[in-house]
Amino acid sequence: MIQFDRRTLLRGGMATAVAAPAAGLIGSAFAQAGRALPRDNISITWGSARGGRTESAEETVKRIAGLGYKRVEGGGGGDMSAADWKALCAKYAIKPTSSFTQLPQPWDPAPWTAAVVKAAAVGQRYINTPTSPIKLPPGPVTAAAIDGIKGLRTSAEWRAFAADCNKAGKIAKDHGLDFGFHSHFWEFLALDDDTPLTGYDILLAETDPALVHFELDLYWAWYAHR
Repeated sequence: MIQFDRRTLLRGGMATAVAAPAAGLIGSAFAQAGRALPRDNISITWGSARGGRTESAEETVKRIAGLGYKRVEGGGGGDMSAADWKALCAKYAIKPTSSFTQLPQPWDPAPWTAAVVKAAAVGQRYINTPTSPIKLPPGPVTAAAIDGIKGLRTSAEWRAFAADCNKAGKIAKDHGLDFGFHSHFWEFLALDDDTPLTGYDILLAETDPALVHFELDLYWAWYAHR
């Protein structure tokens, strides 16, 4: 398994490499190791599979299976019970590997614990938060308005969020799950403090590697010029 030391990422040494095209980076690494990336280990994200279609959860799962995928991240569980979502995926031989649940802000362990319990009942290995706190620009978030999205603005705010990530990770670990943070571009924006650090730097430094892993979105890392 390919692993990058997150402290190396903090020092910036791997930033360019990780932002390289995923297929080339992963393909090259596995080629050097003399083995292929197991096809059945690849999860498709629910948002990518859905693609804005107005179809039912079952129609999406069926289409994912038809494309040859065996695993899905995120999912149409939504208001479905853990048992119903698990059964739907099993019907099409799809394994839910992880899901996205927003970290409650301000921090509240009750709804987070409920989400973790559901994820564990589904049989997932991971539960991730899809974003850090953001402020959206007025009006619809179109492609042209994306740069108007702003993340946390100070080091103190990012440290507080990192502490919440550690709390979330502890709850997940207590239920047999791994907790992860999924990045976008605003984690890499300059802060209002007099500091060279970004929010992502602070998250890497302030979170416990035993409780929090990082799911680096390669597109958004590229978008942020990282």
